[in-house]
Amino acid sequence: MDRVRRLEAFSRIGFAAHGAVYLLVGWFAVRAALSIGSPTDARGALDSLVGGPFGWALLGVMALGLLCYALCGVAEAVFDLHEQGDTARGLAVRSGRIISALIHLALAVYAGALAVGLTLSGGSAKGWTAWLMSQPYGPWLVMAVGVGVFVVAMLQVRIAWTATFMEQLVISGDMRWLAEAIGRTGYLARATVLTLTCIFLLSAGWNVDSSQAGGLADALRQLQRQPYGPWMLGVVSVGLVMFGVSSFVEAAYRRLTGAF
Repeated sequence: MDRVRRLEAFSRIGFAAHGAVYLLVGWFAVRAALSIGSPTDARGALDSLVGGPFGWALLGVMALGLLCYALCGVAEAVFDLHEQGDTARGLAVRSGRIISALIHLALAVYAGALAVGLTLSGGSAKGWTAWLMSQPYGPWLVMAVGVGVFVVAMLQVRIAWTATFMEQLVISGDMRWLAEAIGRTGYLARATVLTLTCIFLLSAGWNVDSSQAGGLADALRQLQRQPYGPWMLGVVSVGLVMFGVSSFVEAAYRRLTGAF
C-alpha cells in the first residue's frame, strides 16, 4: 500500500501539470473567441511560457509533472490499479491509458527541451500524417487512426454521461456535485475537438492529402470559422478550461483502488 500511496503522490503532481496545460489551451481559446489571438494546442501552450517570467523554471516543473502523469498512466495500466480486468473492454481502457501516457511523455520531453533552450521540430498532426501516408496502405492507416480517434471521442462522451471519473475521487457534499458538473462539461468539450480531429483525419486519408489533417488547434480554428463560430468556440473553450479544472480536482481528491 505504501507504493500505491507514493504513486498517488506522483499522480497528483501529474494531474496538476495536465490541468495547467488545458487551462492554458482553454485560455487561448477563450481569447480567440473574443477575437484576441488564435487558438493553440498543448505544444503552443508550452511555447507561450518561453521568455516569460521564470519561464524556464515553469517549463521544467511542467516537464516533471507531465513525466509523472505519463509514468503513472503506464503503472495504472500495467498493474490494473483501477481494476478494469482482462476483458475486451478492460484491455481497451488500459491500452488507451498507455497511449495517453506515450503522448504525454512526448509532451514532457518537449517541455524539458524548451526549459533548456532547445527547440524540437516535428510532432504536428500534418507531419506524422504525411509520414503515415507514405507507408504501404498509408491512406487506410490514416483513416484507421481517424476511426480510433472517434472511438476515443465516444468514450469521452460516455465518461461525461456516466461520470465514471468520479469513482476515483474521495469527495462528498456540494463539492462532489460541483466536481461532477465540471468534469462532465470538460469531457464533452474534449469529445467535441476529438470528433473534429477524426473528421480531419478521415478527410486526409480519403483524399490522400496530409494537409487536410489537423490536431487540437486546427479543430478549434475550424469551430471559429463556422457560422456563430465565436459563440461555438466560446462554449468549447469554457469546457476546455473546465477540463483543466477537473484535472486539478483529480490532483486533490483522486485515490487509487488497487495495489501492487
